[in-house]
Amino acid sequence: MSKYFYLFSFILLVSCSTELNRLPIPENVIPEDTMVLVLKDLNLIEAHIKRKQPIIYYNAESFKKSDSLILLKYNIDTLRFGESFNYYASHQKKIEKIYSDVIDLVNKEIIILKTKK
Repeated sequence: MSKYFYLFSFILLVSCSTELNRLPIPENVIPEDTMVLVLKDLNLIEAHIKRKQPIIYYNAESFKKSDSLILLKYNIDTLRFGESFNYYASHQKKIEKIYSDVIDLVNKEIIILKTKK
């Protein structure tokens, strides 16, 4: 999952460019609302793993296994996820909206958890 963080960071740096190669929409692109859910789950599981074991060297295998389980949960293979992510990442406004929705969703879940205490 940390590879996704680095990829996202790279995308942010590249997005400052005025010339960005926009990829065409893939044949089997993951819908934006599903992409939000997948990225939310991937980010939450990565945060949990990092909290338990902050040294990336020791948790790389956990990332791979958890990423696979999350994609399996949504019936998405890694190729489809990669193509979809690359497509959205090449469209700055779309990826910004997706990550904004991820943050909103996580914040809503935090509020729900806090009110249940």
